Amino acid sequence: MNELFKNQVGIIIVTYNSEKHLQSLADSLHQAIDKDYIKKIVFSDTGSQDQTLVLIRSLFPDAVIIKPQKKGYAAGLNAGITYFKNHLPSFLFFLNPDIEIPSQCFNLLLEELIKNDSPSFPIGIIGPRVLAPTAQGWAEENLRKRSLWGLPQIKPHKGYLYSVHSTHGACILLKREVIEKVGYFDEDYFMYWEETDYCTRARKKGYKIVVVNSLFIYHHPKEIRTIQINNFLFYQWRNQFLFAKKNYGFFKGNLFCLLRLPIFLKELTKLIKQKNWEGCSKLLKGYKEGLFSYYNG
Repeated sequence: MNELFKNQVGIIIVTYNSEKHLQSLADSLHQAIDKDYIKKIVFSDTGSQDQTLVLIRSLFPDAVIIKPQKKGYAAGLNAGITYFKNHLPSFLFFLNPDIEIPSQCFNLLLEELIKNDSPSFPIGIIGPRVLAPTAQGWAEENLRKRSLWGLPQIKPHKGYLYSVHSTHGACILLKREVIEKVGYFDEDYFMYWEETDYCTRARKKGYKIVVVNSLFIYHHPKEIRTIQINNFLFYQWRNQFLFAKKNYGFFKGNLFCLLRLPIFLKELTKLIKQKNWEGCSKLLKGYKEGLFSYYNG
């Protein structure tokens, strides 16, 4: 055990009707990090109606359950941070409930943060590779084929660490000083893009955002996930414009919005071919609301 980490790690997990994921999470989390490192595991539940809370009490008897008044993923994260008040641990893990973590993964992630952090390369946020099942096999979710600006991104084949614009929200490890300097997650996003916004704000403060190429977790590993596509479409498009408004100036923000238009049309065409009229409606609503807010809000 590394004495540096003893009682210095807080784990915050946002749940919402997550009962089917909790057994796998518990089995793998207990092997992923030394229990002596953990100051507290905090479950921030945003309104579960299933057996989530019962299972948390059974599988994580030492954990704390809080129920934030505000809904949404960002609000759940912030409620978890607030739980610690003025006694934030030195390191915070923000996790999705639908993940599985290989043995020692979080121990090693902490060690990589300490080993590679320096004044010339100040790491603020670090994460593992995030793998998810697809019909073609495992796919890496935190390195997309194209950047936010539509530029091709090639996965690094060499190098132990690589810098990214933002890491995946399913597993974020950051230092306490990042919270102290950057602040809380922006609850205007409700869900999706809040981690992209937070990493962007951290980068503006001079921090590096990195992925450890040799470490990985599995995201919703039991099945090829069918997300609630309608909510996803709405918030994805609404929040893209919200992100541009909050993080870019007039010229850069307008260019960003313009470059997203072909992607929007491609997704809309795909939904029309699938005859997913409700999805079309949600996508159009999100695009319209985001664009209107960008120019008039």
